[in-house]
Amino acid sequence: MKMLNRLLQLWRNIGTAISFACFGIFGLSLSLFFIPLCCALSPRQSRPRVAQRCICASFKIFTRLMRGLGALDFRIENAGRLAEDRHCLIVGNHPSLIDYVFLTSLMPECDCIVKEKLWDNFFIRGVIRSADYIPNRDADEVLAACRRKLQSGGRILIFPEGTRTTPGQPLQLQRGAANIAVRCQADIRLVHITCAPPILTKQQKWWQTADTRPQFLIRVGEKIAVRDFLLPGLSAGHAARLLNERLTAELSAPLSLTDHESANQRHQTTHHRDPQPGGLTA
Repeated sequence: MKMLNRLLQLWRNIGTAISFACFGIFGLSLSLFFIPLCCALSPRQSRPRVAQRCICASFKIFTRLMRGLGALDFRIENAGRLAEDRHCLIVGNHPSLIDYVFLTSLMPECDCIVKEKLWDNFFIRGVIRSADYIPNRDADEVLAACRRKLQSGGRILIFPEGTRTTPGQPLQLQRGAANIAVRCQADIRLVHITCAPPILTKQQKWWQTADTRPQFLIRVGEKIAVRDFLLPGLSAGHAARLLNERLTAELSAPLSLTDHESANQRHQTTHHRDPQPGGLTA
């Protein structure tokens, strides 16, 4: 049994390496060939949306590839809720390197606030710029860009921790997402992500795998109405602080081990079924 477990872990290492090699190839291909071609054939005003749809499709392939190679497994609950969201922030916790990949694979059109250094990343800078993502530079510029995109009915993905969660440490949310929600009067859709056992954390190298196959559980939660925090006589800063406390409490509540176990059991029986509208999808 010990030898079998070692062989399975070795295969997960190989599968992870293959997956990330393909990720790099996908990124370069999208940046250099596919997205420029699609955008050249599209009206100028629709090019960012075309690029975002290309990103969604490629990330969907990547996550299925990782599952197919046995590097990990995942279950996504209530994904249909994301299709309803317009003029909305998508806010999630950030336990792993590929949280953005998972969530973007579920939304054909979605903007994202990204670290400024990624704009110079050789593999993905072309993709990010083509999609017209928002660089996290000056706070006023970020707020203005978010307001413009939300007013046009867009949705913006934000990880308010600013970096990946440190396992075992309390969740520390920056107030940026709450400030944007309050000042742009945009509701928030919560997404709770867990992975057992943890992989791709900030403390791990991308090629380090666990003793057993990691299981991601991604639960799309309820929407938080920002109007509940826009009270008479309450300043925008105070409202943002209260909203941030609510976000911290919601995202800090752990999904229990039984949630993972039941998700894995459901996956065994529904893996080959078509997803039900608004229900469980994978």
